Amino acid sequence: MSHPTQLYGQLFGFLRQYCRAQDLRHLKALAWMVSALICSGQLSLPAWEPYVPSRATKAQSVERRGDVC
Repeated sequence: MSHPTQLYGQLFGFLRQYCRAQDLRHLKALAWMVSALICSGQLSLPAWEPYVPSRATKAQSVERRGDVC
């Protein structure tokens, strides 16, 4: 399974079972970070960028974005 969105969907579904929070933004960010880590195999935020969908167009906004929804 190499497709990041498929991995994200499975991780999010698994993590949501154990989350009691009403606001799921942090859970979504966690699922994207874990799936990007698995796909890239590196502990580097810039290495995760290709695996996280984003509307950001500038490098600065890609690195600073807080929400990956």
